[in-house]
Amino acid sequence: MSRVVVMDLRRHNTVLVGHNRYFVFEPDGRPLLVHDRCPHRGGPLSLSRQTPDGRRLVCPWHGTKVGTAAVKRTSVPMVRSGDEAVVLLPDVEDDTPITVIHKRILANLPPEDEQARTEPCPARAAGVHE
Repeated sequence: MSRVVVMDLRRHNTVLVGHNRYFVFEPDGRPLLVHDRCPHRGGPLSLSRQTPDGRRLVCPWHGTKVGTAAVKRTSVPMVRSGDEAVVLLPDVEDDTPITVIHKRILANLPPEDEQARTEPCPARAAGVHE
C-alpha cells in the first residue's frame, strides 16, 4: 500500500517512515525526496558533504563517495507546487508511523573548497584552541 504525505518545504525537509529516513536533496536546485542512507554502511547521507566538483557526496561515517546520480535514483515520487510538496511513499503499511520534521541538511551546502580543507585553521596554527 502507498501513503501520501503533504510537506511544507519552508518548514520540513525530512520524512521519517518507520525506521526509514528520507530527506529533501536539491542537487540541481530542484528538490527530490531521497533515501537518507549510504549504500556502504547505512550512514546518513543528509550529513554528507559534496565533493568539490559537486558530483558526489562523501558519507560522514566512512568517507565513502556516492554519486549524486545514484542518490537521485533513490527518490520517491514527489510533486512540488510553490512551497508545498505532495509525496507518494510506496510500500508503506497503514499503521507505519510517518513524521515530517526539519533538520540541518549538509548535503545541500555548496561543495567544500579543496584548498580550504587542506589549509590549517589560522586560529589553530597560532595555538588558539576552541
